[in-house]
Amino acid sequence: MSDRQHCRIGSGPGVCTLTGEVTYEDAAVLRRLLSGMLRNPEIDLIVIDARGVTTIEPAPLAELITARHRMASGGRRVVIVDSGGTVTKELRQVGLLHHFQVTDELPESTGRCKPPGNRAG
Repeated sequence: MSDRQHCRIGSGPGVCTLTGEVTYEDAAVLRRLLSGMLRNPEIDLIVIDARGVTTIEPAPLAELITARHRMASGGRRVVIVDSGGTVTKELRQVGLLHHFQVTDELPESTGRCKPPGNRAG
């Protein structure tokens, strides 16, 4: 994997940052990173920070679409930080932009993890 992508899971949402040219070679790694987040029941929001993406090929774009579908089927969300950027344009071109929430900046309070166990809130 090149250093064009990196992903982290913190105490808040799962955040995956993509930068530079995201190619078919990156799709498998992106799939693994997103799948790890999808398997974590504490993550109710995945944030894809795509502000630094200069190009994205169909294979990694398909991984974002798959992650969004899997999250939605479990009542969870994917937010793309990229308003008007490369990823937004590609999703619009394939007619799938309306399936995503797209924003200009990283969400602060929208990405809370579910509390562990049966802790009363």
